[in-house]
Amino acid sequence: MKVVVQRVSQASVTIDDKTVATITIGLLVLLGIIDDDTQEDINWLCNKITNLRIFGDENGVMNNSLLDINGDAIVVSQFTLHANTKKGNRPSYIKAAKPEIADYAFTTLVPNLGIVSYRDNRSFVMADIPGIIEGASKGKGLGIRFLRHIERNSVLLFMVPADTNRSITEEYEILLNELEQYNPELMQKPRILAVSKSD
Repeated sequence: MKVVVQRVSQASVTIDDKTVATITIGLLVLLGIIDDDTQEDINWLCNKITNLRIFGDENGVMNNSLLDINGDAIVVSQFTLHANTKKGNRPSYIKAAKPEIADYAFTTLVPNLGIVSYRDNRSFVMADIPGIIEGASKGKGLGIRFLRHIERNSVLLFMVPADTNRSITEEYEILLNELEQYNPELMQKPRILAVSKSD
């Protein structure tokens, strides 16, 4: 796993003339993953990036992390970080993970908001808050940063993949436990469990 981290006052990602992500103060992260990278590697990286003390405090000293300033992050897939240029003039990307593997880490970094329209011209806001993993209530992954977003929602929809290594029940109970550890009041919110990848 290789990463390039850049502090930014603002940044955006545009694909085919459409802006797909934008942030103000925070980090732009270029991330390259190989097939041998594990979930443990990803968790370590998330903790490392979000806790790097590279933002100035009130005295202009770099004492603050991304979490301290409540900043944002954009993570961009960059398989070229694993280019092998030792032989010839054409880079080799054999080590770089295929998209279905490399994309996984990105689901843990960027919450998204969307408006859902339904009957009688009504609508509601849905927040996609991925990456709540075991240990999130203690700061693992982006931990408390993501859990703060959950407090603002009136209904909680949990997405658990059918191809999980654990049972669906175990995955669901882990998520509920992280919420309860963070804030027991979250357990009072209405909940829906949806199983994805069931095909």
